Amino acid sequence: MNLSQTKDGNNLHLEWYTMLRGDFTRDGKVSVEDVTPIAMYFGRDGSESEYMAFLSGSPMWSVTVSSVSYIAMNYGITAQCYEIWLAPDEGELRLVKRVEWGEYITPLTGLPRYSVDVQLEDNDQYVYVTAVLNPDPEWHEDYLWSIH
Repeated sequence: MNLSQTKDGNNLHLEWYTMLRGDFTRDGKVSVEDVTPIAMYFGRDGSESEYMAFLSGSPMWSVTVSSVSYIAMNYGITAQCYEIWLAPDEGELRLVKRVEWGEYITPLTGLPRYSVDVQLEDNDQYVYVTAVLNPDPEWHEDYLWSIH
């Protein structure tokens, strides 16, 4: 996940882009339909675009049959939403907003981008963004940033 933040008084504007690994159709679930983009872009170079890098696994690789392994590893996982939490310190998180998985800015190419504003309390120091996945995979990563 790549997050940028802009603070203006007590308003914190967050923007990020990310993808559910194996969800090549960008519909929030890893399913058999995700094989279609691999077939469509087979052999294309990952350095061509953000989306090609996502399909191939790296900007340095081409889209090959090995891209199917991302579907196999994550088959059946569904993305529900993102949760935005704020805290005065790392131990006292409070949920301030839920952003549904499909509420992204749809790019023609590249990865879905999210944009949201949250209201800060005077002593907030950290923002925590997590994806709610079902079932929750072992590799699930959460992100904690200091507010600046």
